[in-house]
Amino acid sequence: MAILISCPSCSKQFRVTDQAVGRTCACPQCHATITALGDRVPDYDVFVSYSNKDKHVADAVCAALENRRIRCWIAPRDVPGGAQWGSTIIDAISECQVMVLVFSAHSNRSSQVLREVGTAVENSTMIIPFRIDECPMSKDMQYLLKPLHWLDAMTPPLEDHLRKLVSRVLSVVSEHQEVPQLVMPMDSPAAPRPVEATATNKPGVPKKFLWGGIAILATIAVLLTFLWPPVPAEDVAKHSTEAVTAIAPATAPEPGEGRAFNLSDAVSMDFIWIPPGTFTMGSPESEPNRLENETPHEVVLTQGFWFGKYEVTQWQWEAIMSSNPSRKIGPDQPVEQINWFDCQEFIDKINAERQGIFRFPTEAEWEYASRAGTNTAYFFGENSADLGAYAWYESNNRGSRHPVGRKLPNPWGLHDIYGNVWEWCADVYADYPSGSVTNPVGLATGGSRVSRGGSWFVGGEFCRSAKREGTPEDNRHISRGLRLVRAR
Repeated sequence: MAILISCPSCSKQFRVTDQAVGRTCACPQCHATITALGDRVPDYDVFVSYSNKDKHVADAVCAALENRRIRCWIAPRDVPGGAQWGSTIIDAISECQVMVLVFSAHSNRSSQVLREVGTAVENSTMIIPFRIDECPMSKDMQYLLKPLHWLDAMTPPLEDHLRKLVSRVLSVVSEHQEVPQLVMPMDSPAAPRPVEATATNKPGVPKKFLWGGIAILATIAVLLTFLWPPVPAEDVAKHSTEAVTAIAPATAPEPGEGRAFNLSDAVSMDFIWIPPGTFTMGSPESEPNRLENETPHEVVLTQGFWFGKYEVTQWQWEAIMSSNPSRKIGPDQPVEQINWFDCQEFIDKINAERQGIFRFPTEAEWEYASRAGTNTAYFFGENSADLGAYAWYESNNRGSRHPVGRKLPNPWGLHDIYGNVWEWCADVYADYPSGSVTNPVGLATGGSRVSRGGSWFVGGEFCRSAKREGTPEDNRHISRGLRLVRAR
């Protein structure tokens, strides 16, 4: 639960965590110092109910709502470690004003989703069904949902439907205010104070010094704005040495730690943190099926980076590009039949959204991430007989590529790093250097680009970590896709 505070100086209402009760925080509007006492309010506004098979849409719903300061509860993100799943979900539904149901053929058959909808009905929680495909409702679901007004999202682009959903939810939920950072207490935590919130200034500090301090801080902020201006989207590096610029957080995440980042206001993507390090790129002469272009050499990567947990999916591509070039259609299928220039256009468009800086991986980054600290032919060992647990390839493809994330990940949490679709890299295809290199990026221009990872279309030997292909930049094939790096 959170605490709703009303500032006595400017009347602004805002929330702080309940751990802040009895302590002091700053009003985000007038900056008065206020004792954190007030009414308890729920932590969340919207419960997102969905089938695991529709997680990509549920994540997009969550991102679109939270971008408008609508607080969402979504599993498994908001289930505390060690908590009982059932009781946690019941409590979350009872706290929320609205349930957004991502309705599809998958959720229609899900007993878990049905229980969640039934709980919402029992609690008189408003349900907004967000229908992403046409299917007849089960009788149980029909009993619960038939009287409700539906929001249909069955035609692209998804972003348009998400805007309507956000507008609908905003019309229902109560006012949403930002949550200010908790100010360090001016004195030691004490017993509960009087119920009324009171604006105070620190004893003994004249107001003229306070205003002088504020003026100094404002001047510093202006100077910082000029010293570190935002990077225009058109200036983002496309295929130059700037490709290796990956700014590590002040406190770097753990290797393999996951995080979702927005590509636009309505589209998010899961990324995995890849730490800096040194490895041997290429393959030893003893490795079966190796080629002469896999000369082993030491590579030093001085910066960590965020790497896509999955290959770019068709719904993500279509939401940004308003088109889907893929032959086998499916929202969670990897986008395919895209050439290197198509991918660059996609990257340019998401960078124009100013949610971060995204780019191709360099070839060295790709191999380093795929190996995940190993030095064998595959991250799981030398024997390709075990590949089927981790990749879709010639021996198990059933004649096609498959939805992302259905196979086991590598040790750092990357799915489909082998097989499914080849993944374009930034580098022009060229021979390796013979000695050690730091942050290699390859040539900027040329006729062929590197693609990595193998695909559903080829044998297991093409899925080795060291395997590299030189592919014409304008080549569009049903086995070629993309995985992104978020530089910062």
